[in-house]
Amino acid sequence: MEKDNLKMSKLPNGLTIKQTKFCQNYLIPPHNATQAAISAGYSPHIAKTIGHRLKANPKIQEYLKSLQSDLESRMTVSYEWKLNKLKEIVEAFIENKENLISSKVNSAIQAIAEMNKMQGHYSPEKHVNVNIKTDPDLQQLESLINQHGKEY
Repeated sequence: MEKDNLKMSKLPNGLTIKQTKFCQNYLIPPHNATQAAISAGYSPHIAKTIGHRLKANPKIQEYLKSLQSDLESRMTVSYEWKLNKLKEIVEAFIENKENLISSKVNSAIQAIAEMNKMQGHYSPEKHVNVNIKTDPDLQQLESLINQHGKEY
């Protein structure tokens, strides 16, 4: 009985220990509610349902926002920092072309691009599937390519 009371007791954030652990685990990419529920100690058999319910809970949503905000404030490389560095590189290049070492400029830009990838600042790739009958005539094939190729 004492163990059940410990599980249900609320922490200062207004959540139970399991709910708090769920939130902390949910913030780890790929942000999977089912996995976060299992890692927090919920049964794997009901983790999908529990994860969905927890994500919909207003107290959970509020706590997730506060954790995310805290995490972002502790990040050393923000979007603004990267943008400012790129601006500095461009300005230095425009003002002082002869003193710049291109390999250092390229390395700096590549590093910022890598940070962007790590933080998910690039849009996902588009993939196009085209189904074509095996016996199309050449004009029909060219027409399909011209028609749909411009969209992507």
